[in-house]
Amino acid sequence: MSSDDTVLVQIVQVLSRGLQPLTDAIESPEAFAAFMEKLGWSAVPDDGVIAALVPVGSAIAELVQDVATEADLATLLVDVAAAVTALAGLRGASFTDLGAPYDDSQFWEDLPEELLALLLAEDLETWAPRAYGLLSFVGVLKKVDVEADPARGRSAYTARVLDWGVLGRTFADPSGWFAEQYGWGGDFQHARFLDGIADLTAGLGGAVTLLPAHPSLVGSYVAPDNPDRGSMSVLSVSPYTPEFGSLAVYVKPALLVLPLPPEGDPAAPPEGLLLWPILTGAASTSIDLGPAAELTIGGNLQASPLRLQLRPSGAALEKASVAFEASLGVDIAPPSPFVLVGSAEGSRFELDGAHLGLTFSGDGSSTEVIIEAGIPAARAIIDLSSSDSFLQGVLGSTPQEFEFGAGLRWSSVSGLSFSGFAEPSIRIETDITIAKVLEVTALEVGVSVGDSDAIRLSVAAEGGLEFGPLSVVVDGVGVFLDATPRSLDDPGNFGVLDVGFGFRPPNGIGLSIEAGDAVSGGGFLALDHDKGEYTGVFEVQLFEVGVTAIGILNTQLPDGSEGWALFLS
Repeated sequence: MSSDDTVLVQIVQVLSRGLQPLTDAIESPEAFAAFMEKLGWSAVPDDGVIAALVPVGSAIAELVQDVATEADLATLLVDVAAAVTALAGLRGASFTDLGAPYDDSQFWEDLPEELLALLLAEDLETWAPRAYGLLSFVGVLKKVDVEADPARGRSAYTARVLDWGVLGRTFADPSGWFAEQYGWGGDFQHARFLDGIADLTAGLGGAVTLLPAHPSLVGSYVAPDNPDRGSMSVLSVSPYTPEFGSLAVYVKPALLVLPLPPEGDPAAPPEGLLLWPILTGAASTSIDLGPAAELTIGGNLQASPLRLQLRPSGAALEKASVAFEASLGVDIAPPSPFVLVGSAEGSRFELDGAHLGLTFSGDGSSTEVIIEAGIPAARAIIDLSSSDSFLQGVLGSTPQEFEFGAGLRWSSVSGLSFSGFAEPSIRIETDITIAKVLEVTALEVGVSVGDSDAIRLSVAAEGGLEFGPLSVVVDGVGVFLDATPRSLDDPGNFGVLDVGFGFRPPNGIGLSIEAGDAVSGGGFLALDHDKGEYTGVFEVQLFEVGVTAIGILNTQLPDGSEGWALFLS
């Protein structure tokens, strides 16, 4: 068998495989009706229609059988001619009183060509994606969305069109192919073109994705009010993704293809294309520095060597762009807490781990350097068991723990900032009496991060006063010290820090009175300074009359406007 014969045999094999699903559809009226739904028809034929289709099924079955038994080329060609003749013979079918579409002569006139295009397109798309992608891109195979035709009883569907004539027209006028197939230089059919590129690239084994046009990609070229913007797609083609064995290295080249409006008129329909190659890479590795530390090195890169604008009027190049980041970090994580200062049995400062980091990032024109240091979890433990009797009498002998986490970040662009604080606090029970009137029962020391990265150290007391029958309890009254980072260009009162000192109002005030049988009772007022809310309950007995009052006062309205709201019962 010559090479030409081999090619012909392969073509016959493809044809027989593509036509075979039709033989299954002819087995019953229900199977044929399900098959015809692909062409927009929803009607079950009667036995007479199936009988008219039997010669087509028999001819195809004969072809399939001879292909399976490897018959000679002459036999196969005779089988192909018989199958095509039987399929073409459907044009003369005529039925009455069956309803649409089987009593419509135009239906039978169009059916052979529609069946052949559908069967071959589906077969090639499934079993020969390279051939399908090439034929789809060139225009031999097309997908055409057809609207519903209520007058004929036909639903909307996607037609498969087989146009072998495009090959001859392309050879006769190669320069006119792009204009004929996709409207280049006129009404550019950008959606069809991107679909054709997607089919072609998928057939060649590339990773292809059609995505909605995200503003971050098309915003520089397409105006928000462009009527085509909502239906635009962006094609991403990635031929391959190299791998580097066990190394954590990732490199991905990709080509983005975007519809492009006319130059200087971003609101107009697209007339051209933007070709945007992008190289994305990332790498990371870890080095063990011992039982408690690890060094991590990483980086990523996104570069576009150029952008090419293609329009019927010509081509234009845009400049390259690059974005990069490189990082180096050391993480310390001992198996047990590390005592930095002090002893494991007494007062100490210990930490569960620490992190140091250095990062460089930029876009080719400027670079930002970031230095980070952080303690994710640490604690200060004060052992009071070895203190003198006075301190033990005031503070107690139980060890006090002060847990916190902290982070420091310096940027060559934004300056110094603090982060990662868990707002730790410590409460110390006390038994201090001042002037036999003021009693301090507890002290609370806390650290928090406020606005503008200010660090606040606050000391608050809990205690009370007694004046004869009147007792007052105060919760959380104290002072605070703020340290806000500043720059050398805008220094604070302590150089790179602006330090402030102030009064911390109480969280709540309690009042009680015991004046024999005349007056007794009390109440409590809670203050939420962040919400601007005061909540109070007061109950008092005046001789034989009991009075209870409940009140809520808000000084910050929900919509942020000035004013206040009061509830009193």
